[in-house]
Amino acid sequence: MSTRRKKDVSVRTRSFADLPPEILSYIASRLPMIELLRFRGTCRDFRSASSTATAATDSYRRPWLLLHKPDTSECLLYNNEESKVYNRDIPDLKGAICLASHEGWLLLFKDESIFFFSPFSLAKITLPDFPHKQVNKHVAAFSDVPTSPDCIISVINRIDEFFVKVNVISKGQTSWTPYKIPCPDAPKDGSEPVQAMPYYYHDNVFQKGIVNEKTRQIFNLEEDEHVDVCGLSYGALKPHVYLNEVVFDSTTKTRVRRAVWIQPRFSKPDPNHRW
Repeated sequence: MSTRRKKDVSVRTRSFADLPPEILSYIASRLPMIELLRFRGTCRDFRSASSTATAATDSYRRPWLLLHKPDTSECLLYNNEESKVYNRDIPDLKGAICLASHEGWLLLFKDESIFFFSPFSLAKITLPDFPHKQVNKHVAAFSDVPTSPDCIISVINRIDEFFVKVNVISKGQTSWTPYKIPCPDAPKDGSEPVQAMPYYYHDNVFQKGIVNEKTRQIFNLEEDEHVDVCGLSYGALKPHVYLNEVVFDSTTKTRVRRAVWIQPRFSKPDPNHRW
C-alpha cells in the first residue's frame, strides 16, 4: 500500500467517542448487562449516552444469582445460563438482608432501615421507617418496580401457628399498615381457606440446578458455611416464583452466605425520584 493510500485510510478512521450521541445510545440499548457496565465505565460521554439503557437483552433470560458474605461488600454474580462468574464490589450489600427480588430490584433491610436497591446501577430508593427494628424469617414481595405508581410492598412474618402479620405500604404512602391474617396451613376452624396466588412455583432451584463440586469451588463455599437464598418473582404473562431456600444447613455450618436470584436489568431512576 502506498504512503498516500495509508494517509487516506488514517483520515477516515474515527474513534467511537466521536460518534453522535444518538448512535452511542442505540449501541448501549443493544448491550447485555456486563458489556453495558463496561460501556458506561469508559468515559463520561458513554455514560451519558447510556442513561436510558436497561440491558433488556439479558432481562428476559434466566435469572442470575448474586452471592455475598454478610460482613463484606465483595459479591459474586453468576450467570447460570452461560456458567459465567463476575466479581463486583457492592458496599450497600454489606450487612444487608434481602427480602424480595423483582425486575432487577432488591428489597433490602439494613441498619434498621428498609429500601429498594439495584445492584447493577447502584440506584437506591429509601422507604418510610419499617415497624420492626430487626427481621427474623421475614419474607416479602412487591407488585411492580419501585418507580411505578402501582407499586405495593408486603412484608410478612409469622406470629404463631395460626396467624401471620403482613405490613403493607403503597406508592406515595408515608407509613406501613399492619394486618393479621390466618395462615394457609393453620388448623381448620370452619373458616374459608386462604387461596394460593396464581403463580408457577419453583422450589429448591439453587440446590437442584446449580449445586455441584464445580460450583462449590466457583463460589468458594467453605466447610462451615450454609447458603440462605432469597427467591424472586418474574414474568408477566406467565408469572413465576423462585421460593426461598436454605442449602447445606446443619449444626456444623455456623456461618451464612447470602444469595438472591435477580433479573439482570439496569434500573436507574431520576435522581429526584421519591417514594
